Amino acid sequence: MKDYHTKILDIDCASEFTRICEFMKKTVLKDYRRKGAVVGLSGGVDSALTATLSVKTFGKERVLGLILPEMESSSESEVLARQLANQLGIKTETVPITPILKSLGVYQRREAIVRKYFPGFEEGWKYKLAISKDTLERDGLNIFYLVIIDKEGGADKVRLSLNDYLGMVAATDMKQRTRMMQLYFYAEKNN
Repeated sequence: MKDYHTKILDIDCASEFTRICEFMKKTVLKDYRRKGAVVGLSGGVDSALTATLSVKTFGKERVLGLILPEMESSSESEVLARQLANQLGIKTETVPITPILKSLGVYQRREAIVRKYFPGFEEGWKYKLAISKDTLERDGLNIFYLVIIDKEGGADKVRLSLNDYLGMVAATDMKQRTRMMQLYFYAEKNN
């Protein structure tokens, strides 16, 4: 593993917090002449920090938290997103995006690739992309695997071709783009 300098994380958090809030205030209120922020709440650290910065910058009444679950989302994500919204005192809207993703063929495109490698793939099984465990220790190309997990928890993996890996990623990235469309819609709607 590469040796990184330990001082890379020596950050004056208070001054960075202030600097970021001032940048957000200038950009949103002055440059773009908007009222506040719409933040996608995923239940993760990034959205929690963004929502917290937004509340500090604009006030809780000018921040909307958008929760955008889909059928593969963890139910815990929505619980954590709601807890954060309650803690910050911000309003939320929940927009399930599964119907949009189904209409775009996201799940069907990925499952077609899964079935190419595992013809016996059944409904209720799970799958994920994985990378070689020794990626950081070696030079060269990354090798991507498709891992399936059956209903009993048994796992199997196979190396993916570059084309199929890119197809899986492209279909999955449609989720993020769909979420962004919803965020833009609510941002425009609320100025």
